[in-house]
Amino acid sequence: MDIHDNLGVQVGNGNQLHIHAVDNDVGLLVRHGSEQIALDRDNSFYLEISNRTSSPKRLELMVEGLRDTVAEVVQDKMIDLPGRGKAERTLILRCGATEPMAGPTPLRVVVIDRDTARVRVQSEQIRITIPAKPALASSLILGSRVSSAGPYAASVRLVNNGNTELHGRLRVHNPHEGAADVLPEMGVRLEDDQFSLNPGDQADIPVKLNFPNQEWSDRMWTVPVDIEVEDYEAVGGVLGGGEITQCGLSSDLRYAAADLARRFWEWNGHHHWVRGGWLLGGGLLLLFAGFLFRPVVIPTSTESAASSHSASPGPTSRAPHSTSTSEVAHTAMKCKKGFSIAILKPLTDSEARAHGAWLLDVETERLGRLADHTPSIPALKTYVIHASERGEVCSTVLDSYPDTKHTTFIWLGPVPDGEAAALCENLNKPASKDDNNYNDDCLLLPMVR
Repeated sequence: MDIHDNLGVQVGNGNQLHIHAVDNDVGLLVRHGSEQIALDRDNSFYLEISNRTSSPKRLELMVEGLRDTVAEVVQDKMIDLPGRGKAERTLILRCGATEPMAGPTPLRVVVIDRDTARVRVQSEQIRITIPAKPALASSLILGSRVSSAGPYAASVRLVNNGNTELHGRLRVHNPHEGAADVLPEMGVRLEDDQFSLNPGDQADIPVKLNFPNQEWSDRMWTVPVDIEVEDYEAVGGVLGGGEITQCGLSSDLRYAAADLARRFWEWNGHHHWVRGGWLLGGGLLLLFAGFLFRPVVIPTSTESAASSHSASPGPTSRAPHSTSTSEVAHTAMKCKKGFSIAILKPLTDSEARAHGAWLLDVETERLGRLADHTPSIPALKTYVIHASERGEVCSTVLDSYPDTKHTTFIWLGPVPDGEAAALCENLNKPASKDDNNYNDDCLLLPMVR
């Protein structure tokens, strides 16, 4: 059964989520069936927005925490409510292959007044869980045609096509004794064997391959590289596309003959065809004799250049890895007398790693939007939001959060003490009237007592 708190904000039980309101004029109800989000179908959240006054309201629905490509408000996020009117909307979450990232994901439904750009009502942080669906694609990229013996430069390309971070290593394994057409372990040298990929990321890891002498016919070689992925054993396995054709002497003969014929016809366009015919015939005869009686051919100029380049000890580097999407940049708090700060979010270590960067971006974006639409408070444009680790904050913060489980703090400041009294009110984060004015969304603290 639905109940109402003393602020007139609808509260739910069971599948109805508790709603935190900024004022009493607009109500919001969010209802959904499960915290576990399905990957193979749309996930629906029921939204009800009500106008509790007799005046019309021009409102807009926003979803913080997920991209618009994932979260869509149906029918329209713009709402015009008459006095005492209600509107219903559906929030649809659609998961793609690589987003959102697997794991707990916080989101918030916010109702904005389109006339003032101020938040009228917002849901508490809704925590949903995105199931993990890891996927890794691998391939071997070779820069040149393989024919004569020697080293060749290649790269192992890894693409994270799933919604989880993938960490692992490449391993060159020793073929079973007597295994045919597998390059020996000493013939495969990885420049780097570690990888770390965020969803959608790609990395190219250089590898040098040494091939033996040619045979008369083409030969298919398998590159003995396995991929080991931490926590997701089934995602790894044998390198995809790890088979390479080493062209035989017969293929080189056909290749050289075709090239010689092309050069001849280009030359013959400017010379008599009889002389060209004799030259072509003699050249083909000599070329065939050379391939027939020499055990090893000299590689073509293109192959020689590739082989020489790959054998040189010049520096190689793998593609840089993207940093974790959950990594948050830290700023040391400079404690100054006469200034105050506002702690917006104290985070545990797991919360900081999972959502620290997201929370910092959300608070920064919210501050910028508020500053743009509230010219009557010019100080908003001067405020800056930071993230600091526990060892970088002032002692007043440690006194207020003695529990060492809080390892990271999202905070705003520093602000002169004279401006601090109205800071939380200006940020649309007023203290609750039911909790002795304690505000866990905006805790004002002096930097130095």
